[in-house]
Amino acid sequence: MIYKIKIALLLSIFLIALSCGFKPIYQTDNNNLNAKNFTINFLTNPSYEIKSTIDGMFSSSLQSVPYLIDLNIIETQTPLIINTNGTVSKYRIEILFHFIVHEVESNKNIYEDIVRGFAEYIVQTSEYETEEKKQQMLKSAAQEALRLMLTKIQSNIARD
Repeated sequence: MIYKIKIALLLSIFLIALSCGFKPIYQTDNNNLNAKNFTINFLTNPSYEIKSTIDGMFSSSLQSVPYLIDLNIIETQTPLIINTNGTVSKYRIEILFHFIVHEVESNKNIYEDIVRGFAEYIVQTSEYETEEKKQQMLKSAAQEALRLMLTKIQSNIARD
């Protein structure tokens, strides 16, 4: 008898949790803006890793997109841990994106802002491994900045 009550109570809690009416605030639909609605115009020449990360996310055709983003990229690498012998054992990578969004049809500036992406890496035992780790962290910091940039652009354009 107690076993049946426990099962009934568990099922009722499960059903209440499923039918609570939760809806995500930032739910995306097919009409919403995505990265393919934008094309990038690089104002500076970024590293290969950052450029490939950005090109993989955005459209490359200017004719089919409604928005153009002028993107100025600044990469910095700062030593975080310096050993007593002067060698560096940990670096911090910071990528700064200064961007201006233009509407292609009217050539009007819609939005301008700055976003940052950060990553850290530890110097490895060989130069090859260290360079690979640095490239991975460059991509990671670029992806972080890109996600933030796209979120800011989408929220600004959706408000207008």
